[in-house]
This record gives sequence, structure tokens and C-alpha cells, in this order.
Amino acid sequence: MLEQGFGVLAVHDLGHTLRTKGLPCRISVYTEAGQTRLGMIRPEVMLAGLSADPSLKELARAVEASTRAIIEAAAA
Repeated sequence: MLEQGFGVLAVHDLGHTLRTKGLPCRISVYTEAGQTRLGMIRPEVMLAGLSADPSLKELARAVEASTRAIIEAAAA
């Protein structure tokens, strides 16, 4: 994660918090059938519904690449 310029600041029970607020999480870490799973909603796809601005599309693509690298490193 540090190679991508990100780090873990804190660990929270987001599942509980989001369930009480009724909000979706864009990146999730959860346990299913005894295994830890990682998932995300792709930023580029999510942004496409909000804007057609090419510069924002490129930014979303870069964020997605960094996020994928974080998930792949965590899963390794």
C-alpha cells in the first residue's frame, strides 16, 4: 500500500456502521465462508454515470489502478 502512496490509518467495523446508516461502501473487506474477501465498485464505471469529462475519466482510471494494486497486494 505504501508503494501506491496510501496507508491504513485506522480499522473500524464499517459493516456495522454502514448497515446502521444504510450506505454502500466503495471498497469492502468482509468474511464469507470463513475466508476474507476484498471487493470494490470500479471508480471509472461509477464516475461514467456522473460525468463524461475526459480528465475525470483519466483520474478515475488512475484511482482504480491504485485501488486494484492495494487489493492485489493485500490479497497476496
